[in-house]
Amino acid sequence: MAGAPAPSGTLEDRVRIILFDVLATEPERQVDAAYLVQDLGADSLDAVEFGFELEEAFELGMDELDLTSALTVGDVIAAVRRVVDARAVPAEAA
Repeated sequence: MAGAPAPSGTLEDRVRIILFDVLATEPERQVDAAYLVQDLGADSLDAVEFGFELEEAFELGMDELDLTSALTVGDVIAAVRRVVDARAVPAEAA
């Protein structure tokens, strides 16, 4: 299991660190447009692992983060961003 990144850095950087640590990809392949399966070789076990790592790193509940439609690195970043941003909105403003 990969270790969660330190809380420093942008959300995008933290997500990339987790994905590329789990997938053990080379730095030159670390682009938002990279497809998780086709370009980076992710399989279903990788998806479970990086989903768990993202939930842990960002203190998300299992039901909060939906990665089922995430095809690219950018999609994963956007999914995490949606949850984190939604949590930042006060309940009365939502």
